[in-house]
Amino acid sequence: MNIRYTSADGRMTLAIEGETQKDLFREIAEFQSVFELYQSCGCCHSTNIRFIVRTPDKYIYYSLRCSDCTAEFKFGQLTEGGGLYPKFKDDEDNILPNGGWSVYRGKGASAPSPAHRQAAAGPGNRASSPASRATTGHMGGGPPPHAPVDDEMPPF
Repeated sequence: MNIRYTSADGRMTLAIEGETQKDLFREIAEFQSVFELYQSCGCCHSTNIRFIVRTPDKYIYYSLRCSDCTAEFKFGQLTEGGGLYPKFKDDEDNILPNGGWSVYRGKGASAPSPAHRQAAAGPGNRASSPASRATTGHMGGGPPPHAPVDDEMPPF
């Protein structure tokens, strides 16, 4: 069987081959888990996101990066088959805030922890509500105040 699949945003078309419906289903699911995972940034909600491949040393890193607030969403690499998978958890198996998106500020950068930022925002603070973020927006000058910080990512 052969089918053509067009991504939800219409930017990509994929030719898929498979012997069964299950084969086709698996191929579409694998494509969607990487290429249709996010249509906007998990920190500032901008749709200005790009696919990034970096090789800072001998390792290759795959991610999505927001061109507006510099937040990044990382993908892990499967040891067999060479595929990618979305990273929603940290090394201690905790679910990451903002759907896995974080802003890199360098090793040792003094930035409040995500828990500290959430406590500071509090329920009475207008800036902490999703509706106010959507209407007020973020006007450059670094990452939005609600973006988690990732101190472990190598520099770009």
